[in-house]
Amino acid sequence: MNLLYDLHCHSTASDGGLSPSAVVSRAQQQGVDVLALTDHDTTAGIAEAQHAAAQHSIRLVSGVEISVTWKGITIHILGLGIDAENLALQNGLASLREFRHWRGEEIGRRLEKHGIENALAGARRYASGNLISRTHFGHFLI
Repeated sequence: MNLLYDLHCHSTASDGGLSPSAVVSRAQQQGVDVLALTDHDTTAGIAEAQHAAAQHSIRLVSGVEISVTWKGITIHILGLGIDAENLALQNGLASLREFRHWRGEEIGRRLEKHGIENALAGARRYASGNLISRTHFGHFLI
């Protein structure tokens, strides 16, 4: 028996285009057997995805994509099979989300300096959750 895995996907809990339950539904439609929800720096969508996975007979792997800086570059580390309730993990993720919040405001300020008005508000319109990413600014600029 061959199983189909998707171990890296995002929902509207970070910069994805579908809600966590819609990600699971889409995965089921595509024949995925094992799915990992790996939103950027948050586990906010895991509970919803777990509920949907049980309804769609998909095995859900709890995950997160952690953004860190190493030797001056940003890298993304995929955590799979995580304990989403772990306090140390949640504290670390909260710190990363604070940085993302600051970075979003900074991107907005820099775009304003270059004559692009209301960039932060524009990016927020593309974000379904609390996390504003460069992707959301990209959609606003397009």
